[in-house]
Amino acid sequence: MAQWPDTGAVGAKLLYEDGTIQHAGVVLFAKYMAGHSCLCWEESFLKYCKLSHTPHDASAVTAACLMIKKEKFFEVGGLDEILIPNGWGDVDFCLRLRQRGYKNVYTPYAKLYHFESKSRGMALERFEMLEMLRRHGAALISDPFLNPNLNLNGQYDRDTVYSACDPDAIVMSTLLGKNEDFMDGRF
Repeated sequence: MAQWPDTGAVGAKLLYEDGTIQHAGVVLFAKYMAGHSCLCWEESFLKYCKLSHTPHDASAVTAACLMIKKEKFFEVGGLDEILIPNGWGDVDFCLRLRQRGYKNVYTPYAKLYHFESKSRGMALERFEMLEMLRRHGAALISDPFLNPNLNLNGQYDRDTVYSACDPDAIVMSTLLGKNEDFMDGRF
C-alpha cells in the first residue's frame, strides 16, 4: 500500500502483550485531540463491521510502526522533533500528509506486539497542544473517517470520555479558556 501514489503513511495493527489492541488507526476528537482506534479491544472483537480487521483510511497512524515512501517523508518535512517532540508528532506528520493530498491507511495485515505500558498515559506538554492547534485546529474539529454516531469504547454514545487520550482531563477547551467558538466548530 505504501507504494501507491495517493497513499501517505501506512500503519500496522499493534497489540499489547495481553493480546488486546493498542492501535488500529488514529482518530481525531475536537475535545481530546486524538486517540487510537479500537484501544484495548480484544483482538477477536468484530464490532463496527470488523473495523480492527479491515484495512481503512484513517486521519493518522502511529509512528510506532509506520511505512512510507522516503520521498513522501521528506516532502512534508518528516517528523517534527523540535515543536512536537513527545506525544503527537506522528499525528502532526500524518495531518501534513493529508494536507498534501495523501491518504493514511491502517492495515491489519501487518500485526505486531508493542510492549508499551497500558498505564503509560499520553501526557502532552501545553506548548505541544497549542502548536497542534495552531497547525491543525480546523482538522482537529472532527474526523472525516469516524462515524459521529459511534465512539471507540464500543458504545453508541459519542460523549463518553476517551480517557486514554487525556488521562489528566486536560482538554483543549481548558487550553483555550473554554472558548465556545472552538467547541462549536467555529475555530
